[in-house]
Amino acid sequence: MRRRRRGGEHGGVEDGEEEAGEDAAPSTAAKMQRARSGRPRGAASLVALVALVALVLAGCGEDRRPALDGGPVDAGLDAAPPDAAPPDGGPRPDAGPPLCGAPLDVVFVIDTSTSMEAELLEVRTGIRRIWNAARALTLDTRFGLVVFVDDVVAVAGCTPFGSVEALEAELDRWWAFTSTNRQPNGGAASNTDCPENSLDALHAAATRCTWREGATRLIVHATDDTFAEPPALLSEAIPVQHGYAEVLEALTSRELRLGSFAAPGIGEFCGVAMTENVGVGWHEPYMGMPALPVATGGRAWNVRDVRDGELDMADAINELIADEYCTLY
Repeated sequence: MRRRRRGGEHGGVEDGEEEAGEDAAPSTAAKMQRARSGRPRGAASLVALVALVALVLAGCGEDRRPALDGGPVDAGLDAAPPDAAPPDGGPRPDAGPPLCGAPLDVVFVIDTSTSMEAELLEVRTGIRRIWNAARALTLDTRFGLVVFVDDVVAVAGCTPFGSVEALEAELDRWWAFTSTNRQPNGGAASNTDCPENSLDALHAAATRCTWREGATRLIVHATDDTFAEPPALLSEAIPVQHGYAEVLEALTSRELRLGSFAAPGIGEFCGVAMTENVGVGWHEPYMGMPALPVATGGRAWNVRDVRDGELDMADAINELIADEYCTLY
């Protein structure tokens, strides 16, 4: 981009101006000289001075090339030509962001209770798009899966899936499972209350899944109801094992970012009651502690927007992955 030169546009003073002197009146020769030039001698000197100042200003003018953040760049007198490489040998400003080449680890933590049928189908429908978008960033991408209702199952011990087809097949199985109103581990207990065990599921993802050194680490969580803390018994049979603060520490100490599809405000009727506020911990702080997506540098989406057709889960997940890949925690 060309530089815009700054400087005076109107050098000198207007014609006809005279310099008021303190000495005697000018001589006849001086008057004749002024008549020929049409300009006072003092004005001519002022013209030269103004022209010199204009040249200096133009030479020291501000470089108006846009900086990388959109602001002006102060080139300075010793600035390198626009095409020169930075002194540290890094990429040129117009060369695009560098490829970091870091691994990418993604684990889905999904509520498979009856009310989550639509969301699980949405994940299943979009999983190939998610898989391909992640691998477009880096081929060194791994996906794992944890499911939960009141108890928790780390699918295949949370080992990474070897292919998108294997992950699709597993999501098909859990989508069908949502119609049973049972517990993922095959126990006898039915799901008879509103809270679901997000806390134990997130703790399992943090501590039982393999998170590689140097990888960008993401958890994608989905639920439509609240959680409980110890010593609560869910469905009067299944104890909650990990509290909110413990889960918060497990996520942040491992540098895990949490993207959560969760409902804000009053919960929907769950078959036995309605939760007063299902958004705490996801969209709002909980007991003086920050919401988990906020604390981990992730984000929270309204799961009701998915149900209303206003939010595409695959698009939202792909945006999260693209935004967070290769960024500092």
